[in-house]
Amino acid sequence: MPSHYEHKRIDRLLTGREYPEVHKLLDIAHPFLGPHHRQVGHDQEAVAIAFLLSGGDLGALVSAEAHIIVDQQDTFIKKTVQNLFPQKKANKRKLRR
Repeated sequence: MPSHYEHKRIDRLLTGREYPEVHKLLDIAHPFLGPHHRQVGHDQEAVAIAFLLSGGDLGALVSAEAHIIVDQQDTFIKKTVQNLFPQKKANKRKLRR
């Protein structure tokens, strides 16, 4: 999962500044849901809330959209790798026992 540091680097690339408050808002469910936190707060309503809480800062809107896109791509890549290399996952389970 991309860290907040990585999200903030993307903010700087896209907007010229960081939006840590946006990332905290979007990941607010992480302590409760762990890796499934993306099921909550990673939608257009969350983007709108981030935009409104920022006082209408378009950079915050871009940051929230980018956060969601990066997280979706991270999930897609992980699932694709697991599907392409299912033996790797099985081997790790055997090694842990």
